[in-house]
Amino acid sequence: MIMIEKARDCFFSMAEAQETFHLTCRECDVIRCLLTGLTNKEIALSLGIEVNTVKDYIKNIMHKTNMTTRTGILSKIISLEGQNP
Repeated sequence: MIMIEKARDCFFSMAEAQETFHLTCRECDVIRCLLTGLTNKEIALSLGIEVNTVKDYIKNIMHKTNMTTRTGILSKIISLEGQNP
């Protein structure tokens, strides 16, 4: 819950995350949903895709960010804030 609150208060550039981790537009959509605290099922409904597709996107994001958890992904993305002048 603290991670979600931090994400809401934190400004970061999704474009920066996309460039840094070579994320697709759809992977960025999934990350935006993760930042709001949605479950896989809620993400699937929101994006009009299957739950298994959401799981695949999350696995790909984990691989690209070198993280093993959803919280790890968010932490890595949020940590980009302010790194580049």
